[in-house]
Amino acid sequence: MTMRCGLVGALEVESPIPRLGAVSSYSGSSHHDILMHNAMNRTKHLVGLVLAAFACTQPMLAQVVVVDAGHGVQPGCATNCEGRTDTEVFTNLAVAEKLEDLLSSCGITVHLTRTNNSCVTCITLGQRAAMSNSWGADRFLSIHCNAGGGTGTETFWCNNSSSSNSACQSFAEEVQAQMVSHGNWVDRRCVEDNTYLLFHLGVLHPTDAIGCLNEIGFVDFAADAAKLTSNSWRDDFAEAYFEALQNDLGFTWPLAPPCE
Repeated sequence: MTMRCGLVGALEVESPIPRLGAVSSYSGSSHHDILMHNAMNRTKHLVGLVLAAFACTQPMLAQVVVVDAGHGVQPGCATNCEGRTDTEVFTNLAVAEKLEDLLSSCGITVHLTRTNNSCVTCITLGQRAAMSNSWGADRFLSIHCNAGGGTGTETFWCNNSSSSNSACQSFAEEVQAQMVSHGNWVDRRCVEDNTYLLFHLGVLHPTDAIGCLNEIGFVDFAADAAKLTSNSWRDDFAEAYFEALQNDLGFTWPLAPPCE
């Protein structure tokens, strides 16, 4: 059987009804019974595919998620933006791209503020927020890695943006809970940015969308860094964000396995 993803693909299934002469298991049945049996099985199969695609695509109307892979590489490749490590720059983008794949498979419109690690992707905080606003984002997720001594994950939200404070807090708490669970991290904190940092994060307060910033783990703590550079753990981090967005936006994962 061959199928393509999506609602249209669910209707394009190569599963022809077997020739009567090839269906020896029904030798005691009439030709009419055999045809009815095959037709019913084909119908049930098609209905299952349509329902699976519908479950994934139906709630996706007008939902836009912007994923911000924090930092980048300075023009000229001399240093990373703001002196950040390769571990953070590369992990941020790798996880963002994995999350993009997961969300796109459910029909959600996804935009990345940074799409590569080339030497010209050092985008300012204001530019990232402006990109999100121009795309009409419903959710904005900024992905970062921590440094400065410590371990575990933490999430910040801003009460100084045009979006709902309670909605931002709820989204941040969902991101934190899923990252702690999927990443097996120490739960450091989930707080309003200015309360803890004594300033508002420049990528959050100009952003119109409900949003938050998550620091996955610490690049300068060996156990954390080993996870940050692991492809399998990066899969888990992306799944954490995916589940957080799924719960916050209320969409449903397909009822059937992903199309091949």
